[in-house]
Amino acid sequence: MAASGLRYAAFISYSTDADRQLARSLRGELHRFNRPWYRARALRVFLDHAGLAASPGLWSSITAVLDQSEYFILLASTEAAASSWVNREIEYWLDHKSAERLLIAITNGTDGKIVWDATTKTFHEGMTCIPPALHGRLPEQPRCIDLREVRSENFSAQDPRFKERVAELAAPLHGIAKDDLIGADIRQHRITRLLIRATVATLTVLTLLAAATTVVAINRAHFAETKRAEAEDQRNLATTRLLLQEADRARVDDPRAAARLGAVALWLRDSDAARAGLRETMNSTPIATTLHQILPVRAKFATTSPTLAVHLGGAGVALLDATNTGKPTYLNWNGTDQQEQTEAVDFAADGKLLALGNRDGSVALVDLTDRDRPRQIGRAVPHGSGVKSVAFSGSTLAIEGGGEIVLWNIADPAQPQRLASLGRQSGPVTFSPGGRTLMTATSQHSYLWDVTDPATPRQLSKFAAQTSGPLVSAGFTPQGDMLMTAGFDNLVILWDVTDLSAPRQLGPPVTDDSRFVAISPDGQTLATASDDRTVSLWDISDPMAPTRERRLTGHTGPVVSVSFSPDGLTLATTSLDQTVMLWRLSDSSLPRKVSQRPIANRAVTALAFAPGGRLLGVGTADGAVLLWETTDPGSPRAIGEPIVGHAGELNAVAFSPSGTVLASAGGPHVIIRDIADPARPQALSSRGEDGPYAGTMQALRFLPDGTKMVTILDGKLQIWDVGDPRRPRTIVERDASMQGPAHRLAIAADGRVMATASRSLNTLEFPATIWDSTDPTDPTNVSQAGGHGKWIHALDFSPDGKTLATGGDDGTVVLVDVTDPSSPRQLGQPFTHHSGSMVSSLLFTPDGNRLITASEDGTITAWDLTDMATPRRIGQQKRAHTSKVSAMAISPEGRTLATGGDDGKLTLWDIGGENEEDVDLMKQACAFAGRGLNEKEWYQYFDRAALPHRNICPQ
Repeated sequence: MAASGLRYAAFISYSTDADRQLARSLRGELHRFNRPWYRARALRVFLDHAGLAASPGLWSSITAVLDQSEYFILLASTEAAASSWVNREIEYWLDHKSAERLLIAITNGTDGKIVWDATTKTFHEGMTCIPPALHGRLPEQPRCIDLREVRSENFSAQDPRFKERVAELAAPLHGIAKDDLIGADIRQHRITRLLIRATVATLTVLTLLAAATTVVAINRAHFAETKRAEAEDQRNLATTRLLLQEADRARVDDPRAAARLGAVALWLRDSDAARAGLRETMNSTPIATTLHQILPVRAKFATTSPTLAVHLGGAGVALLDATNTGKPTYLNWNGTDQQEQTEAVDFAADGKLLALGNRDGSVALVDLTDRDRPRQIGRAVPHGSGVKSVAFSGSTLAIEGGGEIVLWNIADPAQPQRLASLGRQSGPVTFSPGGRTLMTATSQHSYLWDVTDPATPRQLSKFAAQTSGPLVSAGFTPQGDMLMTAGFDNLVILWDVTDLSAPRQLGPPVTDDSRFVAISPDGQTLATASDDRTVSLWDISDPMAPTRERRLTGHTGPVVSVSFSPDGLTLATTSLDQTVMLWRLSDSSLPRKVSQRPIANRAVTALAFAPGGRLLGVGTADGAVLLWETTDPGSPRAIGEPIVGHAGELNAVAFSPSGTVLASAGGPHVIIRDIADPARPQALSSRGEDGPYAGTMQALRFLPDGTKMVTILDGKLQIWDVGDPRRPRTIVERDASMQGPAHRLAIAADGRVMATASRSLNTLEFPATIWDSTDPTDPTNVSQAGGHGKWIHALDFSPDGKTLATGGDDGTVVLVDVTDPSSPRQLGQPFTHHSGSMVSSLLFTPDGNRLITASEDGTITAWDLTDMATPRRIGQQKRAHTSKVSAMAISPEGRTLATGGDDGKLTLWDIGGENEEDVDLMKQACAFAGRGLNEKEWYQYFDRAALPHRNICPQ
């Protein structure tokens, strides 16, 4: 039967034109064969949708099913062999699953016997039913079943010959021998018949007793099956929890191990907790892909494509597409049957020519016009010993090997011509952008050469690039005005080469235990590879004082090469730990910043979206309100002029449920405006106190029906009747126990519960006050919740009103169950915004699945609330502003987050993205971790007898 965790026992691939009826009958018989009487089917088998119109959605659905199938059954026919869909499915299976689990049922296409050629590892050429995708891909003859004699126009699923053939296919699916399977099927059939006969006889003798007996028997069978399933589920649950706990512990120090553990937990039990844990691991590190056990020496990206060349020392060269690393192309040419031992690689500028510098002193020139079919077209043999470095510049190739540097003309790569020798030198060769300057080195000095005419190179300068020892790597910035060098002294030095005759060191060396460097395509970032197993990214916009922006951790051995992709968004590294890693340098996790705009040098103090999500109200420290059009969050635009009227800082803005009325609170007043035309707002009313002792309006919200409004004025909770916004009136006022400048108010979506925050100085705890506002004319203080070590500064209710989140000056967030507002219950332990700074604002997303927190240090963090008792951080903390995040708002549809800061900036973020349930987390985790758990690791968590080792990440 299907392996635990896989949805289908088999996937049937066939030609709908030739074998539609046969395929359906085969699936039906596989469902029936050896089926216990109490089950709907013995196995779950999927029928392919071959023949349907090609579409991206269809193919992704088919690959998802293939990933969830244990066996692949091919109905081989002449028509199937010609089907692009069938061939595509076979290729996907062989690339991602095991050839040992491919079964073939031949339905036509050969008149003789089924003939396998062990030498070519394929079927006899006369077998026209075998799809081309199988040729040369099978290590040994697969299991084949001959269905030709039962396939005809008069085909019948009741044909005994057909049933016998089905048994041959079903046996491996059930994991038992064919004869044993047939015996088991006969027994099941007999049991079913006996049960039927016994039931009929008993009903005839004593109908009521028979009915009762049958019910008891069925109930017992179901009870036993239920108990067995419950026991297995509990065992899996316990193991899943253990795996997730281990993953949590490993996440910081070894994220790849955490991903392996999390992937097994998800495979074992697909639960919200397992998905949340694995998602947290995937978002906690920039590692995108890990390629294992390929013995990498160096890796280098092409300059115009995501093609990555990884030279493997004595094992040749692998070409990888960084966007799809599953199918590397291996290069190995030296005119003999032995593997080429490549020491250096470089791409020509157009990416269509590759130079391979080899240990035998030769350089192979490889045509990559068709990357899947590279071909060697030329060879230069400048030296009798190993080539250590090669570099292209137009039609010139520089080669260092045997202690000499030689320039070659490769205008015709099939016949490279030697141009000139630069003498005895043994360091890396590097061309400047444009190719007019070449840098070379000896063990003591570095040289810059004018190679405008490569046949007569001219030395421009000689300088000591390193303090001691030879140079290891070097590179020019894309602008050509700076040079970076690194050597055995573990120092990286930046040079001003504006004057090529006199290179000038810029600032002190970067001391990072590094000998390998790479420069980003925009020239702003330097990557250094270190013996301490890390990679550092340096901001070199000020070359006199490079600053480390990030340190990438994940390798378990010294890092020996770094290379940027052409777009600068991916970094490739190789290490002595025998891995190649691809790192994401752009943070694609949500929230994702899409735009930032200055607000006329005013600190932003309040934000609110209108109900339609198109309009955003922005309150400022000087008392103004600005309206912004945010239909396209990437290009927001201000509407009209700032709306003035408040004498002091604006503390709150709110739109009515209709979206046509805007209220703002600041100083001692609330001002209500008609914004039916946002470009021409009309003041409707202003209410509040005047005079030297006037208070401050600290918060404002509309109730859901739009006829009531809630404000806080100097610690007093006020409810207003705004049915006629031209004549608002206070209908109730309560003491909110608020002393000091606290100004936080939250209202549940249905308006039946409210919460206010207090800055009471008379208690060691600082709870929120919960109000029953079912009758808005008589709100009642019913409880307190969400105690913090310092004052509460942020409040929000979940969309269903059952959870209250509070954020404090102590940097913690508390979640409280307020299903019964009179008896609030804290959920789990307080958790801390990453920096530990004051939580200045927090909001639930409209789906209730996430919480966004903001801090006085200018950062925001997203939290996964799948399990309210244990929120998990999503991705990395994001820098929103250079100072305190003073306000946040989320659009009603939940896709856009707005943040405002004391720095006077408005920032819009994408917090929507694709449905996480549709993301193949398992495939991402396997690519990230490089492999699943090995046998030793597996049996630390599973009993050998209960669950043998499974490779959930096929190579």
